[in-house]
Amino acid sequence: MTEQLGEEGGRVGEERRGLLVSVRSADEAEEALAGGADVIDVKEPRHGALGAASSRVLREVVERVDGRAPVTAALGELVDESSSSSWVECVELFKVGLAQSDRSRWRDSLLALRERLVRQTGGAADLVAVAYADAATCGAPDPARVVEFACRERFPVVLVDTFTKDGSTLLDYVSPASLARWAEQIHETGGTFVTAGSVDASSVPKLVGAAADIIAVRGAATIGSRSERVCRERVAALAEQLASITESSCQRAARPCQRAARPCQSVAARLDGSVAAPRGRVRAT
Repeated sequence: MTEQLGEEGGRVGEERRGLLVSVRSADEAEEALAGGADVIDVKEPRHGALGAASSRVLREVVERVDGRAPVTAALGELVDESSSSSWVECVELFKVGLAQSDRSRWRDSLLALRERLVRQTGGAADLVAVAYADAATCGAPDPARVVEFACRERFPVVLVDTFTKDGSTLLDYVSPASLARWAEQIHETGGTFVTAGSVDASSVPKLVGAAADIIAVRGAATIGSRSERVCRERVAALAEQLASITESSCQRAARPCQRAARPCQSVAARLDGSVAAPRGRVRAT
């Protein structure tokens, strides 16, 4: 997710925002794709903000998606021993949260985990730097410190999310102005900026205005709570909203809009035009 979305487009932040939908099963992945999701993320919401799904579910989602979109996955929190237990081939980015890590050597631990991930997957996958906007409530490092660290270490993707799922949203903890400053830092180092945290339709324009490249949702894509099933109509409404905002921006800038159309590329490669990743193989390491 670093440069382009499609073959000829400019930066995602300039021309088009992508929609990431978190799913908990292969059937939900199908619903998300039918609704127009650009990225499929796999997690188990019952296990927390970045609750890890089983390796079996990950493999089933990868097989069902079959290269139609990049697949990413949550692995839980850094303090959980299970956060580094397994990788599944064709999952291109893994997310690990930093709850209860503020007083630990979280920087060293993240770098060690990232090194192990890249080595064991032969460079086919990388780690997302996750900053919790509600850090004070979950014992995570201040998000500004995480963004600074991620930029210095050239993480390909930085996600700003919320750990608490109690009806509050990302914008209850951080202002659009702060998000925009972080976006600028991330973009200056070639990274992709993703926002999440109980995002709904009313917050999308503000997140787009803050230069988020990818808008990540779970609850907004379901009927009811975030533990309910993903609904293609909800996904389609969000995708249409993002497309409308992009179209307006393109018209103001007098620039053509592009849409992703490349199967089974790594998330970074998909957005910067690199070679497609291998298809059809899933392996737990």
